[in-house]
Amino acid sequence: MNAIAQGVSDQIGYGQDRNWHARIKLEFAARHKRTALTDMEFNGPLRVQRPFYPEADTCHTYLLHPPGGMVSGDTVDITIRTGPQSHALITTPSAGKVYKADSAGLKQKQKLDIRVRDSICEWLPQETILFNGAKAQFDAQVRVEGSGHFTGWEMLALGRAAGDQPFERGLLSQKMSILLNGNHLVWEAFRLDSELSMLNSRVGLNGFSHFGNLYWVGSDIHQHRTALDAALTTLPSAAQQNLLVVASHKPDLLVVRGLSDCAEKLRNSFIQIWAQMRPVTIGKPACLPRIWAT
Repeated sequence: MNAIAQGVSDQIGYGQDRNWHARIKLEFAARHKRTALTDMEFNGPLRVQRPFYPEADTCHTYLLHPPGGMVSGDTVDITIRTGPQSHALITTPSAGKVYKADSAGLKQKQKLDIRVRDSICEWLPQETILFNGAKAQFDAQVRVEGSGHFTGWEMLALGRAAGDQPFERGLLSQKMSILLNGNHLVWEAFRLDSELSMLNSRVGLNGFSHFGNLYWVGSDIHQHRTALDAALTTLPSAAQQNLLVVASHKPDLLVVRGLSDCAEKLRNSFIQIWAQMRPVTIGKPACLPRIWAT
Protein backbone atom coordinates (compact mmCIF):
# COMPACT_ATOMS: atom_id res chain seq x y z
CA MET A 1 0.00 0.00 0.00
CA ASN A 2 1.48 3.37 -0.99
CA ALA A 3 1.72 6.32 1.41
CA ILE A 4 -1.36 8.10 0.03
CA ALA A 5 -3.55 5.01 0.27
CA GLN A 6 -2.24 4.32 3.76
CA GLY A 7 -3.17 7.86 4.81
CA VAL A 8 -6.71 7.47 3.50
CA SER A 9 -7.02 4.11 5.24
CA ASP A 10 -5.89 5.60 8.53
CA GLN A 11 -8.39 8.45 8.19
CA ILE A 12 -11.62 6.61 7.32
CA GLY A 13 -10.80 3.03 8.29
CA TYR A 14 -12.27 -0.16 6.92
CA GLY A 15 -15.12 -2.44 7.96
CA GLN A 16 -16.27 -1.77 11.51
CA ASP A 17 -13.85 1.17 11.82
CA ARG A 18 -15.24 3.02 8.85
CA ASN A 19 -17.40 6.09 9.41
CA TRP A 20 -17.81 9.61 8.13
CA HIS A 21 -19.68 11.81 10.57
CA ALA A 22 -21.22 14.94 9.05
CA ARG A 23 -22.80 17.45 11.40
CA ILE A 24 -24.39 20.86 10.96
CA LYS A 25 -26.25 23.23 13.27
CA LEU A 26 -28.19 26.19 11.89
CA GLU A 27 -29.69 28.98 13.98
CA PHE A 28 -32.11 31.56 12.58
CA ALA A 29 -33.21 34.81 14.21
CA ALA A 30 -35.26 37.88 13.28
CA ARG A 31 -32.98 40.77 12.31
CA HIS A 32 -34.04 44.11 10.80
CA LYS A 33 -37.42 42.95 9.46
CA ARG A 34 -36.11 39.72 7.98
CA THR A 35 -34.76 36.37 9.11
CA ALA A 36 -31.01 35.88 9.22
CA LEU A 37 -28.88 32.79 9.54
CA THR A 38 -27.14 34.03 12.67
CA ASP A 39 -25.05 31.02 13.58
CA MET A 40 -23.75 27.95 11.81
CA GLU A 41 -21.54 25.15 13.07
CA PHE A 42 -20.49 22.27 10.88
CA ASN A 43 -18.13 19.35 10.73
CA GLY A 44 -17.61 17.03 7.79
CA PRO A 45 -19.40 17.22 4.43
CA LEU A 46 -22.46 19.33 5.24
CA ARG A 47 -22.80 22.95 4.14
CA VAL A 48 -25.37 25.53 3.15
CA GLN A 49 -25.42 27.97 0.28
CA ARG A 50 -25.78 31.65 1.08
CA PRO A 51 -29.35 32.47 2.16
CA PHE A 52 -31.85 33.60 -0.46
CA TYR A 53 -34.66 36.11 0.08
CA PRO A 54 -37.30 35.67 -2.64
CA GLU A 55 -39.96 36.66 -0.07
CA ALA A 56 -38.07 39.58 1.49
CA ASP A 57 -38.44 38.46 5.11
CA THR A 58 -38.25 34.65 4.83
CA CYS A 59 -34.82 33.02 4.75
CA HIS A 60 -34.60 30.28 2.08
CA THR A 61 -31.66 27.99 2.81
CA TYR A 62 -30.30 25.11 0.71
CA LEU A 63 -28.67 22.31 2.66
CA LEU A 64 -25.82 20.69 0.72
CA HIS A 65 -24.28 17.24 1.15
CA PRO A 66 -21.36 17.33 -1.32
CA PRO A 67 -20.67 13.55 -1.36
CA GLY A 68 -24.11 13.13 -2.93
CA GLY A 69 -25.11 10.15 -0.81
CA MET A 70 -24.47 8.03 2.26
CA VAL A 71 -22.40 4.86 2.30
CA SER A 72 -21.83 2.31 5.05
CA GLY A 73 -20.91 3.83 8.40
CA ASP A 74 -21.92 7.39 7.45
CA THR A 75 -23.76 9.46 10.03
CA VAL A 76 -25.50 12.77 9.29
CA ASP A 77 -26.70 15.01 12.14
CA ILE A 78 -28.82 18.06 11.30
CA THR A 79 -29.83 20.55 13.99
CA ILE A 80 -32.09 23.53 13.24
CA ARG A 81 -33.17 26.29 15.63
CA THR A 82 -35.56 29.13 14.75
CA GLY A 83 -35.90 32.00 17.19
CA PRO A 84 -38.90 34.26 17.96
CA GLN A 85 -40.50 36.03 14.96
CA SER A 86 -38.18 34.33 12.46
CA HIS A 87 -39.21 32.32 9.39
CA ALA A 88 -36.88 29.82 7.74
CA LEU A 89 -37.50 27.52 4.78
CA ILE A 90 -34.89 24.77 4.41
CA THR A 91 -34.69 22.48 1.39
CA THR A 92 -32.12 20.49 -0.59
CA PRO A 93 -30.90 20.96 -4.17
CA SER A 94 -31.45 17.34 -5.14
CA ALA A 95 -32.61 13.96 -3.90
CA GLY A 96 -30.65 12.39 -1.09
CA LYS A 97 -29.20 8.93 -1.66
CA VAL A 98 -28.41 5.96 0.54
CA TYR A 99 -26.21 3.44 -1.25
CA LYS A 100 -25.77 -0.29 -0.84
CA ALA A 101 -24.19 -1.32 2.46
CA ASP A 102 -20.72 -2.82 2.27
CA SER A 103 -19.71 -6.30 3.40
CA ALA A 104 -19.42 -5.11 7.01
CA GLY A 105 -23.11 -4.25 6.93
CA LEU A 106 -22.79 -0.94 8.75
CA LYS A 107 -25.92 1.22 8.81
CA GLN A 108 -26.28 4.67 7.29
CA LYS A 109 -27.78 6.97 9.91
CA GLN A 110 -29.43 10.38 9.79
CA LYS A 111 -30.61 12.33 12.82
CA LEU A 112 -32.76 15.45 12.53
CA ASP A 113 -33.40 17.77 15.49
CA ILE A 114 -35.61 20.84 14.93
CA ARG A 115 -36.74 23.36 17.56
CA VAL A 116 -39.23 26.10 16.64
CA ARG A 117 -39.74 28.88 19.22
CA ASP A 118 -42.51 31.41 18.46
CA SER A 119 -41.48 31.26 14.81
CA ILE A 120 -42.11 29.47 11.52
CA CYS A 121 -40.00 26.62 10.18
CA GLU A 122 -40.58 24.86 6.87
CA TRP A 123 -38.51 21.70 6.41
CA LEU A 124 -39.01 20.69 2.77
CA PRO A 125 -36.16 18.48 1.53
CA GLN A 126 -36.38 16.59 -1.72
CA GLU A 127 -36.89 12.84 -1.50
CA THR A 128 -34.32 10.31 -0.29
CA ILE A 129 -33.58 7.31 -2.53
CA LEU A 130 -32.67 4.00 -0.88
CA PHE A 131 -30.69 1.86 -3.30
CA ASN A 132 -30.88 -1.90 -3.23
CA GLY A 133 -28.98 -3.27 -0.23
CA ALA A 134 -29.07 -0.04 1.79
CA LYS A 135 -29.36 -0.20 5.58
CA ALA A 136 -30.82 3.14 6.59
CA GLN A 137 -31.83 4.52 9.96
CA PHE A 138 -33.64 7.87 10.15
CA ASP A 139 -34.54 9.51 13.46
CA ALA A 140 -36.29 12.89 13.61
CA GLN A 141 -37.57 15.02 16.46
CA VAL A 142 -39.41 18.32 16.10
CA ARG A 143 -40.25 20.53 19.08
CA VAL A 144 -42.62 23.46 18.56
CA GLU A 145 -42.99 26.00 21.35
CA GLY A 146 -45.31 28.93 22.05
CA SER A 147 -46.97 30.30 18.93
CA GLY A 148 -44.56 28.42 16.67
CA HIS A 149 -45.62 26.75 13.42
CA PHE A 150 -43.92 23.83 11.70
CA THR A 151 -44.47 22.51 8.21
CA GLY A 152 -42.38 19.56 7.11
CA TRP A 153 -42.30 16.49 4.96
CA GLU A 154 -40.34 13.30 4.50
CA MET A 155 -40.38 11.36 1.24
CA LEU A 156 -38.63 8.05 0.57
CA ALA A 157 -38.07 6.13 -2.66
CA LEU A 158 -37.24 2.43 -2.44
CA GLY A 159 -35.04 1.69 -5.41
CA ARG A 160 -34.71 3.67 -8.60
CA ALA A 161 -37.29 2.67 -11.15
CA ALA A 162 -35.88 4.98 -13.84
CA GLY A 163 -32.63 3.00 -13.85
CA ASP A 164 -34.31 -0.40 -13.46
CA GLN A 165 -32.81 -0.70 -9.97
CA PRO A 166 -35.55 -2.19 -7.75
CA PHE A 167 -35.24 -2.43 -3.98
CA GLU A 168 -35.00 -6.18 -3.36
CA ARG A 169 -33.07 -6.36 -0.11
CA GLY A 170 -32.06 -4.02 2.64
CA LEU A 171 -33.23 -2.48 5.89
CA LEU A 172 -35.04 0.70 6.88
CA SER A 173 -35.84 2.07 10.31
CA GLN A 174 -37.68 5.40 10.44
CA LYS A 175 -38.89 7.33 13.49
CA MET A 176 -40.63 10.68 13.84
CA SER A 177 -41.42 12.50 17.06
CA ILE A 178 -43.26 15.86 17.14
CA LEU A 179 -44.05 17.80 20.30
CA LEU A 180 -46.02 21.01 20.81
CA ASN A 181 -45.28 22.81 24.06
CA GLY A 182 -43.99 19.59 25.56
CA ASN A 183 -46.97 17.44 24.55
CA HIS A 184 -46.43 14.60 22.10
CA LEU A 185 -48.53 14.98 18.96
CA VAL A 186 -46.71 12.43 16.80
CA TRP A 187 -44.74 9.34 17.74
CA GLU A 188 -44.37 7.12 14.70
CA ALA A 189 -42.06 4.33 13.70
CA PHE A 190 -41.77 2.42 10.42
CA ARG A 191 -39.54 -0.57 9.91
CA LEU A 192 -38.93 -2.79 6.93
CA ASP A 193 -38.43 -6.40 7.96
CA SER A 194 -35.57 -8.38 6.46
CA GLU A 195 -37.99 -10.35 4.25
CA LEU A 196 -39.48 -7.06 2.97
CA SER A 197 -42.99 -8.39 3.49
CA MET A 198 -44.11 -4.84 4.35
CA LEU A 199 -43.50 -3.79 0.75
CA ASN A 200 -46.52 -5.68 -0.55
CA SER A 201 -48.59 -6.06 2.59
CA ARG A 202 -51.94 -4.26 2.63
CA VAL A 203 -51.02 -2.92 6.08
CA GLY A 204 -47.66 -1.81 4.72
CA LEU A 205 -46.84 -0.15 1.40
CA ASN A 206 -49.28 -2.26 -0.61
CA GLY A 207 -46.90 -2.63 -3.56
CA PHE A 208 -45.94 1.04 -3.80
CA SER A 209 -42.25 1.95 -3.85
CA HIS A 210 -42.53 5.62 -2.86
CA PHE A 211 -44.10 6.98 0.31
CA GLY A 212 -44.10 10.08 2.44
CA ASN A 213 -45.71 12.17 5.18
CA LEU A 214 -46.49 15.89 5.26
CA TYR A 215 -47.06 17.57 8.65
CA TRP A 216 -48.50 20.86 9.85
CA VAL A 217 -48.11 21.67 13.54
CA GLY A 218 -49.36 24.71 15.47
CA SER A 219 -51.84 25.76 18.12
CA ASP A 220 -54.31 27.07 15.51
CA ILE A 221 -54.05 24.20 13.03
CA HIS A 222 -57.49 22.83 13.90
CA GLN A 223 -59.00 25.83 12.10
CA HIS A 224 -57.68 24.69 8.72
CA ARG A 225 -59.18 21.24 8.25
CA THR A 226 -61.67 22.43 5.66
CA ALA A 227 -58.91 24.02 3.60
CA LEU A 228 -56.89 20.81 3.65
CA ASP A 229 -59.88 18.75 2.53
CA ALA A 230 -60.44 21.21 -0.31
CA ALA A 231 -56.78 20.96 -1.35
CA LEU A 232 -56.98 17.17 -1.49
CA THR A 233 -59.98 17.27 -3.82
CA THR A 234 -57.89 19.09 -6.44
CA LEU A 235 -55.34 16.28 -6.75
CA PRO A 236 -55.36 14.18 -9.95
CA SER A 237 -57.44 11.03 -9.97
CA ALA A 238 -55.71 8.32 -7.97
CA ALA A 239 -56.88 5.70 -10.46
CA GLN A 240 -55.16 7.52 -13.30
CA GLN A 241 -52.00 8.54 -11.48
CA ASN A 242 -51.41 5.41 -9.35
CA LEU A 243 -51.21 7.77 -6.40
CA LEU A 244 -52.91 7.52 -3.01
CA VAL A 245 -53.07 10.57 -0.76
CA VAL A 246 -55.05 10.72 2.49
CA ALA A 247 -55.22 13.13 5.42
CA SER A 248 -55.91 12.92 9.13
CA HIS A 249 -56.92 15.74 11.46
CA LYS A 250 -56.12 16.13 15.13
CA PRO A 251 -56.04 19.14 17.43
CA ASP A 252 -52.92 21.18 16.60
CA LEU A 253 -51.90 18.73 13.85
CA LEU A 254 -52.67 17.95 10.21
CA VAL A 255 -51.04 14.97 8.53
CA VAL A 256 -51.05 13.99 4.85
CA ARG A 257 -49.77 10.56 3.84
CA GLY A 258 -48.94 9.54 0.31
CA LEU A 259 -48.14 6.38 -1.63
CA SER A 260 -47.04 6.34 -5.26
CA ASP A 261 -45.14 4.39 -7.88
CA CYS A 262 -43.11 7.46 -8.84
CA ALA A 263 -41.07 10.01 -6.90
CA GLU A 264 -42.17 12.86 -9.14
CA LYS A 265 -45.87 12.12 -8.64
CA LEU A 266 -45.51 12.01 -4.87
CA ARG A 267 -43.33 15.13 -4.76
CA ASN A 268 -45.66 17.13 -7.02
CA SER A 269 -48.72 16.14 -4.98
CA PHE A 270 -47.05 17.29 -1.74
CA ILE A 271 -45.92 20.55 -3.35
CA GLN A 272 -49.45 21.17 -4.65
CA ILE A 273 -51.01 20.62 -1.23
CA TRP A 274 -48.33 22.73 0.51
CA ALA A 275 -48.85 25.54 -2.01
CA GLN A 276 -52.59 25.60 -1.36
CA MET A 277 -52.29 25.31 2.41
CA ARG A 278 -49.47 27.82 2.97
CA PRO A 279 -51.59 30.97 2.56
CA VAL A 280 -54.17 29.52 4.94
CA THR A 281 -51.82 28.29 7.67
CA ILE A 282 -49.17 31.03 7.77
CA GLY A 283 -50.75 33.80 5.71
CA LYS A 284 -48.19 33.83 2.89
CA PRO A 285 -48.60 32.77 -0.74
CA ALA A 286 -46.55 29.83 -1.89
CA CYS A 287 -43.03 30.72 -3.01
CA LEU A 288 -41.34 27.69 -4.51
CA PRO A 289 -37.58 27.51 -3.95
CA ARG A 290 -35.81 28.21 -7.23
CA ILE A 291 -33.72 25.07 -6.90
CA TRP A 292 -36.84 22.92 -7.43
CA ALA A 293 -37.07 24.17 -11.01
CA THR A 294 -33.56 23.01 -11.96
